[in-house]
Amino acid sequence: VEDGDRVMAGVGYLVNRETPVRIAERQDGPTFVFESGAGPTDPNLLLYDTARHFGATGVGLLMSNQAEDLESGLGELTNSGGLTLAQLPETCIDATGPQMAVDQGLTQRTVVLNRLASELSQTLALRSHRFDGTSPRDGGMDPWQTISC
Repeated sequence: VEDGDRVMAGVGYLVNRETPVRIAERQDGPTFVFESGAGPTDPNLLLYDTARHFGATGVGLLMSNQAEDLESGLGELTNSGGLTLAQLPETCIDATGPQMAVDQGLTQRTVVLNRLASELSQTLALRSHRFDGTSPRDGGMDPWQTISC
């Protein structure tokens, strides 16, 4: 992903803290903006951006990390109707962030890393069915805009 690239529907994006990235609204839709010299990415801001731009179709996945203060970002995404998940803390290299999120009830689901793809597919298919009463297999819409990790 490069500065100015559009956030594409149905694509998962992994972001590390060293990459100073935000999501901004541009003429052609939500776009990645790299903030040079801004320091490490604040996961709360990226989760907030996901909530603001995608609302109920946004997804936030918290994986192994040291972030301990994600309440505002995960809360904002949950309040907007988005989906919040965390890697199962027992499977993390550093479980600090995911464990905090689970303990505080900030995630709707925990996922095992080696089952991530199937868990996401199943969860999103079920939520997609909720939006329009049909399933993607039956030609129903797939409303998911992004996965912010």
